[in-house]
Formats: sequence, structure tokens, C-alpha cells
Amino acid sequence: MARRKNRFGLEQLKKFAERHYLMTDGRYTKISVVYQFAYNMENGVIVELGTGCGLSTVALCYGTNYGGYSLPVHTVDHFVSFKGWSGEEYVPENKYTAMERFEKAGIDPIMHEDDFEDAAQEWKGGEISLLFWDAGSYLMESHIAAWMNHVAIGGIILLHDTPDMRLGTKRVVDMLYKEGKYSDAQYPGNGFTSILKVC
Repeated sequence: MARRKNRFGLEQLKKFAERHYLMTDGRYTKISVVYQFAYNMENGVIVELGTGCGLSTVALCYGTNYGGYSLPVHTVDHFVSFKGWSGEEYVPENKYTAMERFEKAGIDPIMHEDDFEDAAQEWKGGEISLLFWDAGSYLMESHIAAWMNHVAIGGIILLHDTPDMRLGTKRVVDMLYKEGKYSDAQYPGNGFTSILKVC
């Protein structure tokens, strides 16, 4: 499939983020990394676990659209009240904030309001080329394990919030390697780990 460029470039993404989100250095880095991964996906679908107010969802959509492949982007969140590991407050109203910003961004991601594991059990969206974890909460092995059968061979599992081992990310990485189906762990830095599914 040939790439077809359009208006959803990285600079346009940053300008949109500056207008509609409170941006920090960490958030600029996050949207840049997420954008690039989505840009490089040529087939399958993209799934994000943790919608929040939709900043990373916008980055995923802009990335795949500007990359020219315009893959479907699904985002999953149960939209309940809780305090994230960094102290950020998450509230049910985030759902409506995200929807409003998707409309302003000119994108149409597929939203799933559900628990991560339940959404995985009900998944009928096809093989996943990029699975992005960004829930802001403690990462459980069961959250990722529930999605593993849906990730395509050659697909990428991208984990955010990885430096703090208290968040459970290292156990998830160890779990994946023990299964023998994953390799090429890369550390793009800035709080990200990416893992390739090889069989």
C-alpha cells in the first residue's frame, strides 16, 4: 500500500496540542514517540489502552494518517475516577473532553468504554499491529496478557511509564520474554519500552 501524505503532520499535532492541552516537556516527548510509531505501521489496527482526555489518541491518529496508511485507531478506557501513579486525577468526564477534542482534531477513533480485560475478551477488531499502554495506573500482567493473542506477528507492544519499577512494567516485560514469543526489546528512552512479537 502506497503512502499518501495529508495535513496530519507532527508540527500540526504539536500546534493542536498547544491549543487544547496543558503541555509539558514530557507530553511533547510522548506525543512525538507515539506519533512516530503510528506513522511506521503499515497494516493491522492500532489499540490504545488508556484514553484519558485523548492526547495520545490524537497523536496515534495523526501519525497513521500522515504516514499514509490511515489504520483504524481504537482507544479503550473505563472512564472511572482514580488517581494515577503521578498524582494526576482521572474522572468520568474525561470521556466527553476526549470526544470533543477528537472532533476538533478532525479524527474519528473507535472508543471502547470498558475494562481492559473485558474489552480484550470481546475484541473483534482484527489483528493489532501496535498496542499502546498508557493508562496512568499500575500495570498488571493480566492487562497485557489479555490482549496478546490479538497482536499480530511482527506487531509492537509499546509501554509508557516504564522507568519506575514499582509500576509493574518490568514484570510485564519479564512475562513476555518467558513466553518465548517476544524479542528485540528497545528502549526509545523518555519512559518508553517497545517489544516485538516474533512468533
